[in-house]
Amino acid sequence: MQKNNKDSYTIRTVEKALSILEAISEVSGNFRVSQLSDKLGMDKSYVYRVLATFEKHGYVQHVTDSNKYCTGPMAYETGSKFLHQMQLLQKAKPIMESVAQETAEAVYLVIPISNDVLFLEFVDSPQQVRVMPLVGKRFPLQQVSAGKVIQAHNKPQSQMLSRDQGISRQEDFVDHGLVGAGIGSLSVPILDVQQFAVASFSLIAPDFRLSHERIEQSLMETLLDAGRQLSEKLGYFNAKLFQKCF
Repeated sequence: MQKNNKDSYTIRTVEKALSILEAISEVSGNFRVSQLSDKLGMDKSYVYRVLATFEKHGYVQHVTDSNKYCTGPMAYETGSKFLHQMQLLQKAKPIMESVAQETAEAVYLVIPISNDVLFLEFVDSPQQVRVMPLVGKRFPLQQVSAGKVIQAHNKPQSQMLSRDQGISRQEDFVDHGLVGAGIGSLSVPILDVQQFAVASFSLIAPDFRLSHERIEQSLMETLLDAGRQLSEKLGYFNAKLFQKCF
């Protein structure tokens, strides 16, 4: 059987645009179209069109009254988000591994993106009956427990009796069948130093293994402790939120 060649799936125009973006990241200060063109051996008109596209989306800016460009705010914002997610993941992974070992269930790190949540990374269950991986999947923030716990904690102060109370409704923590048929999830928020829910841990398992009794007797306490550990690594210290809530 012939092996798949990954090069056959690449898009040449995207590769060239990424080369320009990488070249921009190596430039100190403002730059000209000709500077990038000469560096990369690309046609000036092509580089100009790519820069116009980057400018439209905020990745570069045209310097007023000159033929130069500079890095735009979206480049910094995107880089900052990426670094934040990687730092969050590095801190979260050992805790996720511990939860997966203790519960024998899959645990995910979930982050909010606009009005959705993204299942960013996971440690799988060692059990024979497992749920298909959800990494890369997005769901509406208000649909699944991983998003509900974030949304519930980040409500304006006027909509909460007390921010220290955190989330008190079981339906915010648990859902059944919302990430897939026969699948349940149990989630807790992860807070940063500003008391903002920046992510959540979500334990995912077949419904038959997420009984109310098991959640109450062991899973909830384990996941709340995991949420507390990661929140403390992010600078949040308030044990009240991470007490048993139902």
